Amino acid sequence: MSTSVDVMCAFCGQGVETQGIDPCALVVVANWRAPNAQQQEQQFFAHAACLRFLMHPEVAAEAVVLA
Repeated sequence: MSTSVDVMCAFCGQGVETQGIDPCALVVVANWRAPNAQQQEQQFFAHAACLRFLMHPEVAAEAVVLA
């Protein structure tokens, strides 16, 4: 069963439905070496397939959660 979700894939621009491991969330931390008060975070969503396709092969091989 799939359910519609109001999120867009940051890579392909299509909507992401709840199905299997989708949607995946990516958290970007800007200025991550700085103290927490100086960091900024934003969450993006994606299809697992888009992540697997767009990641460098060496990184994707480590991303067993996307298998």
